Amino acid sequence: MHCCFCEEYHNPLNNQYYHLLGKKIGIKDRKIKESTNWYAVPTIGCLTAGYMLLVCKQHYQSLANLNIDLYHEMLTLKSHLETIILEKLKRPCIAFEHGSTDSNYSGANSVEHVHLHILPYPETIWDNLHQKYHLTNFELISNYEELYQKWQINPPKSYLFFQDINNNIYYNPNAEEMPSQFFRKCLASYYKSDQWDWQKEYYVDNFLQTLECFQLPITNS
Repeated sequence: MHCCFCEEYHNPLNNQYYHLLGKKIGIKDRKIKESTNWYAVPTIGCLTAGYMLLVCKQHYQSLANLNIDLYHEMLTLKSHLETIILEKLKRPCIAFEHGSTDSNYSGANSVEHVHLHILPYPETIWDNLHQKYHLTNFELISNYEELYQKWQINPPKSYLFFQDINNNIYYNPNAEEMPSQFFRKCLASYYKSDQWDWQKEYYVDNFLQTLECFQLPITNS
């Protein structure tokens, strides 16, 4: 099985990140924080400083596939990362995932390995997104525990969720027809960016600023 996150974690000099960006900027290891089973990295295609991915060290397809212990560990690390971003950049964070529980379904992500997007934004944004992009098939979820319980009761084939800065979660359990990178495409203009595709624009300055937020050197070649 080919998985760019698994390859990056186990082989830091032979993986998608290193060949696309790491080798060019002299950074072979982009991890900024980690716990026993999770690590955080600044994303390729970093729309804004502070934009991170929270990735599981083991291969799971989505957050909905996790056991409760891994899920809670993720939430603990997420909270820690958001505290640092708030301190360094003076902004709270939004978060989102496009996931699937069906191993035969490959339409949900551009990368089929669980990764939560976390990025700073200065104010609540869902109402504006909802109106601008006609996001009518989303239901309000009060917290991550409620979201996890929904997954246990009714595992979705493909889903989308978006967490605003007020911690409200908006959830679509039937996202089979939604395109890859959907929320990146929606959010790009809010960050005054015209390129949302991480495979075409890396936003290196934002990537480096994210490393600096966590007091990591910008070169370790």
